[in-house]
Amino acid sequence: MLRWLVSSRRRSPRRTWPSRRLLRPRAWSRPAGSWFTSNTGNLVSGDVDGDGRPDITTSYNYATGATRIFTFHGNEAGGVDSPMPSWYARPGTW
Repeated sequence: MLRWLVSSRRRSPRRTWPSRRLLRPRAWSRPAGSWFTSNTGNLVSGDVDGDGRPDITTSYNYATGATRIFTFHGNEAGGVDSPMPSWYARPGTW
């Protein structure tokens, strides 16, 4: 299970819980000013890399007009890893 939280401090904390067990959540966050949720597209889940674990992708729209897709790969612990850039479009091309 994934829960994306939006705070007023412009941070993007995300908490994950292992599937079928509600244990202490693990968190991933970014410092204020480095990841703005207002620039983030919808979260989409699926097995992006074919390893049998659910992954999460989202787009991020930069002020320059560029767009990048980030993938949070599912890990063996039941959570997701920090995002990896997986696609990029230069300004004016998307």
